[in-house]
Amino acid sequence: MARSVYLQCLEPMILNDDLDDLSPGVFKDFIELYESRDQFVSIEACVVRLKVSSFDIHQVVGVCRQYDLFDGLAYVFTTAFADARTPLEEYLLRLRREMRGKPNLPDEIVALGNKLIVYLSCCLNGLTYPSGLPNDTHASAIALDVRFG
Repeated sequence: MARSVYLQCLEPMILNDDLDDLSPGVFKDFIELYESRDQFVSIEACVVRLKVSSFDIHQVVGVCRQYDLFDGLAYVFTTAFADARTPLEEYLLRLRREMRGKPNLPDEIVALGNKLIVYLSCCLNGLTYPSGLPNDTHASAIALDVRFG
């Protein structure tokens, strides 16, 4: 009980940018708690605000893929691996499958298409997705990967 209260107290601090680094064990517990409560939007919002050194990357990538948390997946791949291509390919394939033979697309697929446009723009301009802040660490590698990969 006390552990879950502690973990819940972390979310507002992360979302207000008062906390950007946690021990991976604490964030692992945070994700497990929020996943058990189906609070995937909160998980993603916290993932994109923390340093990747705060995660068990395997766990975070698995959760992002399982629950279609594109922003989280893109953030982890571009920040931790300087890999812009993997999330782009995964979600382009998903869009292609969803669009095949359908005259009208669900709102969630339209939203994903819009996210992909913003994602590409960030990658090509050396910005961190989804924050839009300059990415000095991997900017040129990511832009080259997207352009010429």
